[in-house]
Amino acid sequence: MLNEFDSEFEARYEWKFSDQQKTVLKFLSGEKYRRLSEISSDMQTPASSLTTSMKDLYNTMTIEKPEEGMYGILDNVLRIWIKRNILNSFGE
Repeated sequence: MLNEFDSEFEARYEWKFSDQQKTVLKFLSGEKYRRLSEISSDMQTPASSLTTSMKDLYNTMTIEKPEEGMYGILDNVLRIWIKRNILNSFGE
């Protein structure tokens, strides 16, 4: 099923997102939800430097915020696509 979305997701990922947003999405794709503090730690950057990227990803309905400080990729198929095609991880 993911193959059907390859070109759509690839275009969206490559052209719609900034480099920082792509990195955030990579770190979010590993789990359903992650804390902002974990993402910023993994990226070795202060959480405050991610504010604009997180807000933009949220406003474009790419990520969700189920509770304060917790984020996840809204479209589960996109999350799995990133894991498979960007991170080359085939688990799930």
